Amino acid sequence: MTFSKVKAVSSPLANRDRDMLYMQTHSTTPTEPRRWYKQFWPWFLIALPTAVVIASISTLIISVKHADKLVAKDYYKEGLAINRYLAQDRRAEELNLQAFGNIDDRGNLTLTVNSGDDSQTPATLGQQLKLRWQHPTDSARDFTTVLIREDRNRYAAHIKPTANTDPLGGRWYLTLEDFTTAKGSAQWRLKSQYRPERSGQIDFRAGDPL
Repeated sequence: MTFSKVKAVSSPLANRDRDMLYMQTHSTTPTEPRRWYKQFWPWFLIALPTAVVIASISTLIISVKHADKLVAKDYYKEGLAINRYLAQDRRAEELNLQAFGNIDDRGNLTLTVNSGDDSQTPATLGQQLKLRWQHPTDSARDFTTVLIREDRNRYAAHIKPTANTDPLGGRWYLTLEDFTTAKGSAQWRLKSQYRPERSGQIDFRAGDPL
């Protein structure tokens, strides 16, 4: 018996179905890229300069709000004050003023003031003198004592010691001034220091540095 070879013939429809099945099983769908605003790094890069700008604006606002209120008028007033102080120092040297005194443990202060011309001393000094006490580290403790004339050139005052105004409690800068002008501005001044180790002794000399 003889068998004949049969050649399989595929139809076009079968080929199409097979191709479609192959594409469905082997093909992959491409992934859609993420939007930029959904990613971390763009926002990170935007945040850096934004933070710098916000910090700069905040610093500017703070500096403007808390700026020193110094104007030209203040500098002018300070210049006038410096000139006035220098004139007072020169006047004290011209009069050759000297003062010495003592303060006891009860706060009683006596001060004797002399000038180069004793005959003019009473007129030069006046009835009252002003003694300024300046603390070297705490300006809130500064105070002023008014001395009243008791004799020709002798003055006295009482200082009531408190927590802030205890002249025996440390070192102080002293300024002695007159009260002779109508506006209350001194014509002369003497500078000195009070030191507790000097046992209450106070002395002033025109032209002496502190």
